[in-house]
Amino acid sequence: AIVEAGQNRYASALSYFQRSLAISQKTLGPDHSVTALNHINTGKILVGLRRYDQAIPHLQAGIQGGFSFDWTDRGFAPLRRDPRFLTLAAEQE
Repeated sequence: AIVEAGQNRYASALSYFQRSLAISQKTLGPDHSVTALNHINTGKILVGLRRYDQAIPHLQAGIQGGFSFDWTDRGFAPLRRDPRFLTLAAEQE
């Protein structure tokens, strides 16, 4: 998934990240750190695909699981005026 994302093949990367998330939820549970990291990665890919409504819950779950993301990254620019995203950024800080 990381290789696919690095080559801007977000749709393919999303498929891998979603499978990884499903596996970690099933085997490790929803509160495990690996599951939280999978949420962050899935959310970042969804942002890359401009599927913001789907990305926000994943990013939120990842933050609640103890992970963070670089919300100042230019990829998040379209979300910077979205109140849901601003709430996430504040939670992370």
